[in-house]
Amino acid sequence: MSLKIKMYGRLNKPDQAMASLYRIQELGLIPGILTLNSVIDSVARTGGHAYFQEILTLIRQYDLTPNGCTYSIIAKGYASGGLLNKAMDTFRMMLRNGFSADPVTYNSLLDGCSKEGKVDLAEQLLAEMRSRGVGPNAITYSILVKLYCNHDLSKAFAILDELKANQQNQNQSSNPLRVESSNPLRVAYSSFIHALSSTGDIVRGRDVLLRMLGEGFRPDGFHYSSLASSAAQQGKLSAALEFIEMASNERCVLSAKTFSNISRIAEKKRDFRVKERLRTLQQEGVFMTRAG
Repeated sequence: MSLKIKMYGRLNKPDQAMASLYRIQELGLIPGILTLNSVIDSVARTGGHAYFQEILTLIRQYDLTPNGCTYSIIAKGYASGGLLNKAMDTFRMMLRNGFSADPVTYNSLLDGCSKEGKVDLAEQLLAEMRSRGVGPNAITYSILVKLYCNHDLSKAFAILDELKANQQNQNQSSNPLRVESSNPLRVAYSSFIHALSSTGDIVRGRDVLLRMLGEGFRPDGFHYSSLASSAAQQGKLSAALEFIEMASNERCVLSAKTFSNISRIAEKKRDFRVKERLRTLQQEGVFMTRAG
């Protein structure tokens, strides 16, 4: 039954996961804490945080003791569901009961802070994370960059500087560097460019892109598409075309959706120069085909 509950979680079917739990009760069986954790995880994956209190009540009725996993899943579920206060209450309860939080839990809370713009709380969590010996990872830094992009760009750049210093220390040690795709500095650059594109700051976005290249990381189609699309949405078609030309020079392939969206804007603005150049770049293979 526990395997079925996990399956429902992966299939985004929280109601069926709960129905399986009710079936266990109907059969007169007592679910263990691991089974109940599976139910919590299943509903948390689909935003079913309304079930959390019901499941916690069942845990108490069966005289079971929540473990660290129980609290962690609930905290993450509340955070991803936009209920940061409840997530923090659960997190504090977990710590009071002697359980430790892992990077995934901290990152979920930090992401909740980022979504709600709570810089002070995020910095408090980061300090606490470090004091407890839980090292920030690539996702942690990515979330912080996203947060600071909307509130304090100097702190976002400070994150990049910190990661660059960390990487230089790794180069000088005997520890092998992580592959480029999972390198924390590259991940932070990606988050930075995406955040700047989302806010329409293509000038700084271009600066960060060039800085990324200068650090030896090769931007991919996602980076160029984000900036080109952002520029086009602001009516800055020449800037959009510049990003696409940069992608072409770096032999990056952009999505068919990027081509379609920017072409539509060029058509609407009657910028036939840009539209014709886009067609040429498409023929040169800069954009994916619909089938690709």
